[in-house]
Amino acid sequence: MVFTLELTHAWPAMLPLVIASTAASALSAPVLKRSVLTEKIARRGLHLTREYSTDPLETFFVREVMQPVEHGRLLAAHETATHTRIGALHGSAGALHPVVDAEGALVGVTTRRRLADATAAAAADAWPPVVRAATVECRPAVHPDQTLRQIAHLFAETGLTSAPVVDPATRRPAGVITLRHLLSARLHDLTEEHHRERVLPRRAVVG
Repeated sequence: MVFTLELTHAWPAMLPLVIASTAASALSAPVLKRSVLTEKIARRGLHLTREYSTDPLETFFVREVMQPVEHGRLLAAHETATHTRIGALHGSAGALHPVVDAEGALVGVTTRRRLADATAAAAADAWPPVVRAATVECRPAVHPDQTLRQIAHLFAETGLTSAPVVDPATRRPAGVITLRHLLSARLHDLTEEHHRERVLPRRAVVG
């Protein structure tokens, strides 16, 4: 408003400018996620908040930090859960392992602990344990192109600390993302910030 009045000297336009600017600000604040000045930058892939600060969880995507399924985590639903197979799985007892059907699409997830319990129950009842019996289907899946901020919101809303990552087109597992991956992205940002704080004072002394 000040710039407009100084440039044009159209003082009778002050009241309409006040009304229009106030209405625009009141409408854009709750509707737009970002300001009009940062929207074009955000469309290029760098998400900024309205305060022009970069959220570290917005600058990383799931595909950049997830644990790929090639690391011994993929199981078939019809597969027999033997002690040898369970021992060959990577990760802790509570780590997620995607379970797929015959076409390779995700049907759920399981853990070494659940597989061990199913194997123990099968040994007691003398029936072959199948991975499907130890599979949980209710856990939500995420996509590789989602930002870590979206995953943080998902974990906060559901109380989960890990989730499978799937290709949205084929529903094939691409990996697993956990709370540790979110923290590693935040740690990466803190490390860069600490490095900048150490470099700037040195440059100031040299100058």
